[in-house]
Amino acid sequence: MLCPYLRLWDQMSSTVTMHTVSKSYNRFGLFLTLLDEIAYVSDLQTIDSILPVMVASLKQSHSQGLDLFIGAKDFLRVFTDAANHIPRHRRNK
Repeated sequence: MLCPYLRLWDQMSSTVTMHTVSKSYNRFGLFLTLLDEIAYVSDLQTIDSILPVMVASLKQSHSQGLDLFIGAKDFLRVFTDAANHIPRHRRNK
């Protein structure tokens, strides 16, 4: 007589546990996504603040067109080398 109640309790407890754990995983996943978004926006703000200063410095030190092109090569290499480290969902197509 007690056995059906134990089975029912086992089924109910596993369902409750599953829903509780699922909520925790969902919250944790949302938290990680939010942290990723914050880090991405922070990186963009850093690039937006540094890029104009670097371009102005390059224009000051290299006045002619070809000289500016050659001087900017190392500067542009930083971005092309970093392209492989950008997650696919962040890349522009």
